Amino acid sequence: MKYSKRFILIVTCLLNVSYAAIFESTSATSSELAANYLRCLNPGMHIPTLGTPQEAFDYVCNSIITEIPTGSVTHSGSGLTYGKSFTAKNQAPVDFTVNLLTGRDSWHKTAIETLDTNIADVGCGLGLSAVSLMSEVITTYRDYGWCLDRPIHFDLYDINPAHQPALQALATLVNTAYPEYFHVTATRHDVTNFLKMDHYHVMLAFNVVHYIPETRWNLALTRIEESMKTGAMLLMTTDYAKSPEMGSAFFAQALSVYNTKKGLESAIVLFNKKGTRYLKSTAEYIPGKSYHEGDVDIEKFRDILRDNDADERLSYLLQPGKIAIYAGSYGFTEISLVRAVRESTPESSLQSIHLDWPASLVKNSNGLPGTVGMTFVKG
Repeated sequence: MKYSKRFILIVTCLLNVSYAAIFESTSATSSELAANYLRCLNPGMHIPTLGTPQEAFDYVCNSIITEIPTGSVTHSGSGLTYGKSFTAKNQAPVDFTVNLLTGRDSWHKTAIETLDTNIADVGCGLGLSAVSLMSEVITTYRDYGWCLDRPIHFDLYDINPAHQPALQALATLVNTAYPEYFHVTATRHDVTNFLKMDHYHVMLAFNVVHYIPETRWNLALTRIEESMKTGAMLLMTTDYAKSPEMGSAFFAQALSVYNTKKGLESAIVLFNKKGTRYLKSTAEYIPGKSYHEGDVDIEKFRDILRDNDADERLSYLLQPGKIAIYAGSYGFTEISLVRAVRESTPESSLQSIHLDWPASLVKNSNGLPGTVGMTFVKG
């Protein structure tokens, strides 16, 4: 009896076993694996017949550059918007990690070849940064004849179940094309849940923590820290926003307001210039969540309208049953990001260190939001 891949995926999710192993046992061709990944980025993409797994992976890498002209892919699920995956926004920390893995700075080839290296990308989205990282590392290893004693173990974690088929296809493709360099796994995972204990040498958390509610930062950072080896590095990037006050390290600069009947597509972006807490005390602020009339302090929301010179233009939304607000993500400066980490996890052994790569995270030419970055080392 033959079962469809969809049936296998459902069963493995119910049994909480690894779909990657089953996926690898199927007869998917290199072209099919590339298509399964790329069409999650661009459903209309034409995928030619590809020969070897190596050719298919190279095609994936090139297509990410040529087929995503906006530089980002928006994804959503379960009623919340889970942000975006970016092609180049996090290139600075990716390049820094590549330098660590290839010895471009000060390490020696023979020393790196003998290391056991475990990397995790938490909140990886559709894995665009991971693809860039692996592509650069593979190119160096292949061109210079590297021979690793053990492939780099690279675990991709993301909360969105809709991403899993694409990430599993990517993992299978890399593991088939370059098993001597990488062993990749992909797992659906909430960053506040348990990870592997004392396991990772490098943790990547790109554009993910600003979607975590303030009340869950302690748990999320504790889970990340306990999965890191002593001396391991956490490379973190978040949206940039300068808080109007120093009362809290957590500041959500933007919000989108819309008519409940017209839906989020009709939303108008406003700026919370004074950091006004416009939700009632009974409603927890969750970035990416939509709130309705019963959760909103209307008088405080009027203040935001006035600050945006929109009190008359959008006054109709204040009528009963009309208003809905989409809560924006947090934004940080380097100082407030370090504050947020320290205040959320006062017992943490994570120490911030200043490296060169965060200086490259500035508002880029594609008009994407500004980004701030920081490196933390586990003491």
